[in-house]
Amino acid sequence: MGNQQAQSTRQPQVPQLEPYYAWLQCPACKSDSLSKSELSQIIECKKCGSGFPVVPNGNSSIPFLFSPVTTAFEGWIARLNGFNQTISHQINELARALRDKRISKLSCQRIKSQLNAKKVFKTQINSQLQFFASNELSQYESVNGSLAKNQGIDSYINNIFRDWAWDNGENEELIQAIGDVYADQVGDAGNVLTIGAGASRFSFDFHYAYNANHSLLLDINPFLLLSANRIINRKTISLYEFPVAPASIKDYAVLQQCRIPEKIDNHQSENFSFILADAVNIPFTENTFDTILTPWLIDILPFNLREFIPHVNRVLKKGG
Repeated sequence: MGNQQAQSTRQPQVPQLEPYYAWLQCPACKSDSLSKSELSQIIECKKCGSGFPVVPNGNSSIPFLFSPVTTAFEGWIARLNGFNQTISHQINELARALRDKRISKLSCQRIKSQLNAKKVFKTQINSQLQFFASNELSQYESVNGSLAKNQGIDSYINNIFRDWAWDNGENEELIQAIGDVYADQVGDAGNVLTIGAGASRFSFDFHYAYNANHSLLLDINPFLLLSANRIINRKTISLYEFPVAPASIKDYAVLQQCRIPEKIDNHQSENFSFILADAVNIPFTENTFDTILTPWLIDILPFNLREFIPHVNRVLKKGG
C-alpha cells in the first residue's frame, strides 16, 4: 500500500462520468488507445484492434479487460458450467436421499431444507452471472488448461457473507488495523486502486476512512465483483449460505441479506468503479494511482512477491 504525500498545490483529479476510461491501457498491446464503442457494449483498442466486452450489471457496466480475452471469457463460462453440473448433482443426491424411507423426521426436515435452498442458490448464482450464462463455449477452443485452480465461481463466496452479512466485527477490526501502517501518511488517499478487491468491503471502508477521491476495484472473479458492484450501488443481494458447522437444522441453509451497513449515511456510489482484469496485467497507464491496496492477494499469487511488485509500482504514482 502506498499513499501520495499531500502537497499544498495538489489538486487531485475528481472523476466524473466513467473517468477511468482515460486511464485505461490495452491489456493486449499496452497502448492507451482504448475507447468504448457507441454502438455496442464493447471497449475497442484503436491500435491493435482488440475488443473487450463490457458486462452489464443492473444500472452499471463493468469492463472485462483480459488478454487473450476469448480464453478468459470462455474460461468463466466453463467455470459456470462446472458449478451448474456440481450443484445439479448435489440437488439430485438430496432428492434421492429424501426418497429413502429409512430416514428420520429430523433428517427429512434437514434434507428438505437443503434441497430447496440448493435449488434457489443455483438460480441466485446464475442470475448474478446472466451475462456469462447467456453465452456458449466455442467448440473449437479448449480453455481447461487456462483455468486457475483456486478460482471457481463460488470459491470465495464466504467473503461476500463476511463483508456484507456477518456482524462479527471483523471488518471493523481490519480497518482499524490498517491505521497502524497508515497513520504516518499525510493527506487524503486520492485515487485508489484495489488489486484483488474480491467482495470489496475493505476497499469500501478504506474509501471513507481515508477520504479517497475515487476507488477503482479490480478483481479476476466476476461473481465476487458483480456482487460487490450491486451492493455498493445500494442493492441488497439475497444469497444462501451453507455453514460448515451448523449448530442446528435451520443453520444448514441460511438465507443471508447482503447489503451496505445501515450506519453509512454519506455513501456516494458514483465514487466507485469496477474492472474485471488480471492482477499481473493491470490495464492502466503508468503513474495513475495515489494509493494501491492488495488485500488478501499476495498470499495466494502463484509466484514470488518480487515478480508481482513491479506490476504494482508501474501504476502507482511516484511517491505513492
